[in-house]
Amino acid sequence: MECVHQVALLLKNALDPDGLTLFQANRTAGWQDVFHMHVHVVPRYDGDRLVKPWDVPPTDEIHLDEVLRRITADDSTSPGEQDK
Repeated sequence: MECVHQVALLLKNALDPDGLTLFQANRTAGWQDVFHMHVHVVPRYDGDRLVKPWDVPPTDEIHLDEVLRRITADDSTSPGEQDK
């Protein structure tokens, strides 16, 4: 995270963006295109075209209740099973 902070400061000083977006992606469906751990540091400007993919219309309550039930279930996944 020290390196991320340094890169963020370099971009802030060199490009004077309105903000920065940091993200880390896992697996192809999560936008990972280089398969090692890294953090994207993206300079942002008011009105730029980058959009939050999670800004979607509200999901119905029944679906959200099912998601909550699944992530709070007591049957924890054993180590190594998370990536399956």
